[in-house]
Amino acid sequence: ATVRLVATALAAVADAAAAARLVGDAEALAGWQAEAESLADAGRTAARAHDPAIGAAGPEARAWEARLEAEALRARGVPAPEQWRAVVELFGYGNVYEQARSRFRLAEALLATDDRAGATAELAAAHEVAVRLGAAPLRTAVEALARRGRLEFAGAPRAVDVGAVLTPREQEVLALMAAGRTNRQIGAELFISEKTASVHVSNILAKLGAGGRTEAVAIAAARGLLTAS
Repeated sequence: ATVRLVATALAAVADAAAAARLVGDAEALAGWQAEAESLADAGRTAARAHDPAIGAAGPEARAWEARLEAEALRARGVPAPEQWRAVVELFGYGNVYEQARSRFRLAEALLATDDRAGATAELAAAHEVAVRLGAAPLRTAVEALARRGRLEFAGAPRAVDVGAVLTPREQEVLALMAAGRTNRQIGAELFISEKTASVHVSNILAKLGAGGRTEAVAIAAARGLLTAS
């Protein structure tokens, strides 16, 4: 259980490191990577503390230990598709959701190593499970990656020209997001409610295929979608 908790915390840190890497924030990246190493060491220590008197580590424990190592590599910016493939196989003992989530990460790693066919197959499998389980956050993440990578499979969202579909209001909201404004501050500056600002932000994330605000701004900047006000 301890390794599972540490691996879950490490995943969040790896996400933060990826966002910092995307926007070129070297200081933040160094901090997140240091935290990731600390968490990984803690997880390894917990794994070594397994009492042999109760038998060898079971399939669940082995799966989470492999996930821990995969997340540690992701925090360092290493795609490691073979490590993620091992995680997928290990969660095949019966944890359907975690196996699907690991397939999503495997697809991400394969895309990073330019294996588009492999990435498409893994993402399609993850998407099918996310839809079947009603796992909205996983489905959103899978579809965002499909948009970013322009990967096509049954049920995948169609890739769009985001430059052509961002409305003038969304472009205003995007500029304020880039300036670090919160939804409340965006609402105040544009004379709209915080709830309406939140809807605009959600629409922007979906159109850019981004998993969060920082990633959305980085993608927009890379595609030349941020205009000077």
